[in-house]
Amino acid sequence: MKTQPLLLHTIIKKIMEKRIESVEQSIANMEILFCELLARLDGGSKGCDDEIGDMEDCSRWIKRSTSTIYKYTSQKKIPHFRNGKRLLFKRSEVYAWLEKDRQPTMDDLKADIDNTLQHHAKSPWKPGIYK
Repeated sequence: MKTQPLLLHTIIKKIMEKRIESVEQSIANMEILFCELLARLDGGSKGCDDEIGDMEDCSRWIKRSTSTIYKYTSQKKIPHFRNGKRLLFKRSEVYAWLEKDRQPTMDDLKADIDNTLQHHAKSPWKPGIYK
C-alpha cells in the first residue's frame, strides 16, 4: 500500500517540525502519533484516546500534580471512575474536559461570524415580489 509510507512520512514530519519543550512532552506526543498510525494501519476506529489511566497517567496528560488531580476528583470537576479504591481516567474524557474551557482564537471567532452571517443572509431583492 502506498498510503502507509506516505502516512508514516507525514507523521515523522510532524514529529520533526514540532518544537518540544521537554522530553516528557515529546514522548507523550510521539505516543499519540504512533497510536493514530497504528489505528489507521489496523483499520480500526479505536485509538489511544480510549486509553484508561490512573492518577499518575492523568497527571502526566494534563500537566498537573497528583494532589491537584485528587482535589479535582473530590470536587467532581474532572471525569473519573473508581475501580475499588483506585481512581481511573479515560484519556478521551479528560481531553474533552480540558477542551470545554478552550478560549477561541481570533481566526475561530472570524470563522464563526462568517458562518453566522452566511446562514442569516437575506435572499436578494427581486422586483415585483414585495408589493
